[in-house]
Amino acid sequence: MKTSSCLIAIIALAGMILMGCERPNPNSIVSPRSDQNNVASLAKSPPANSGPIVVRFTTSAGLVFQDLARQLVSVHSTEDGFFCGPSTVFELLTIQLILNPADPVHLLAKGEPFVKVYGPADLDDFFGVSGAFTGPCDFIANGPKLAEGTAKFLDTDNNFFVVPPGANAFGARSNGTLQLVGGGGKVNFNLKQQFLIKPDGSFQVLVGNIMLTP
Repeated sequence: MKTSSCLIAIIALAGMILMGCERPNPNSIVSPRSDQNNVASLAKSPPANSGPIVVRFTTSAGLVFQDLARQLVSVHSTEDGFFCGPSTVFELLTIQLILNPADPVHLLAKGEPFVKVYGPADLDDFFGVSGAFTGPCDFIANGPKLAEGTAKFLDTDNNFFVVPPGANAFGARSNGTLQLVGGGGKVNFNLKQQFLIKPDGSFQVLVGNIMLTP
């Protein structure tokens, strides 16, 4: 059974918020740090009758996507050693949460993280489920890497905490110019991933594209 890219996206984004609250960050838009520690609780329970509240901060994050049709996996991280440290270079994501007591929490995340594209591969390889690799560290170090570099990244989510009874539409876009492994020149990278969690809790992958073109 193939690992769901929809599920991975949810886990990664939830981790992104938690890591943003936990890690000291001198570039944070929210200060002092005690405010960062309250971001998650504020997002879940905004003050009654407060009207829309916009919370902005920066955070480290790691996200993994797959394109089953093209057999590609893209690993996005804000640190060069995010999944398997140590880290020496940082490209933090900027997070914006729109809080309104009358509506679900909306999320916008953007930045220019590091990207590594592997293929042929899928998320079962990344997590060690397929048996080809022992897990993320083994996959990142020894997987069939095709290209790497940095790329612009944008993620949107219209119901971040998946509050019923409504559906949750979310997804990501990323594009940039990556360096082909082995000195083969440069390649254009484009990612478009769109997902839907229906009111009954079922997942649907609407778009799952990762493309490398000359």
